Amino acid sequence: MRRSFVLYLLTLCLILGSWIILSAEEPCEGGPIEALNDDPCELKKWIGVEDSTTACQILCLMEMDPEKCGINPSWIGGKVIFDEQAEHGFSFDHATVIIAEIVAGALQTNTCQISEDPKYYDGGTWYIPYNIVEVNR
Repeated sequence: MRRSFVLYLLTLCLILGSWIILSAEEPCEGGPIEALNDDPCELKKWIGVEDSTTACQILCLMEMDPEKCGINPSWIGGKVIFDEQAEHGFSFDHATVIIAEIVAGALQTNTCQISEDPKYYDGGTWYIPYNIVEVNR
């Protein structure tokens, strides 16, 4: 078990180190953005992003090849907030939104599923398929 923990810790350090190097290479004004995600379930959802690193990654992906951006995400998500007034009855907490290449299967869903029962997803961290088609700064 101790060996597994050490391997996990080393992997985490490598990922963090890569992230630091990539973010240092391409300075970006990653202020808050709104990104329009076109879910394969045929619902579009505007997602607010406050984290500057995530905003920079999304902006990079809108302009360049994923290889040049250092990430090829399959998922976007964060903490779900139930809100009857919001588009599709929910929003993601803007401060928690990230993009990821790999997400645990238990956290994967889509916009249609959340919109069918947003109270169920409220307060949990969930990820929907990444397909950003437009960004507003």
